Amino acid sequence: MCLTDHPDNRISFEKPKGYDERWFELLLRNYESGEPGLPWINSAMPNRKTDTNNRLGFSTDFIGQNYAWPEASYADRDVIRIRHRLYQQGLM
Repeated sequence: MCLTDHPDNRISFEKPKGYDERWFELLLRNYESGEPGLPWINSAMPNRKTDTNNRLGFSTDFIGQNYAWPEASYADRDVIRIRHRLYQQGLM
C-alpha cells in the first residue's frame, strides 16, 4: 500500500461502504493485550511516499482471503480484489 504525508497528494481515509468490524477483532484484542505499536511498517520511498506493509500477526495482509485466487474465475478474482481493498481501507 502506497501512502504519503504530502498534503497535495493525499486522499482522506473514510470508513468504506461495506466495512465489517469483525475483520479487525484480532487487532482490537492485540491492543487490549498491550500492543503499543502500529500494525504496519512505513518504509520511506521517494517523493514523501511510503511502502506500507505488514508487521506482526495482524496487519495489512488479509490473511487467508486469497487462497481461492489460483482456481478462481475472473469474476471471483474481482470479488477477492475488492474485498482486499475494502479490508485495507477499513484498516486505515
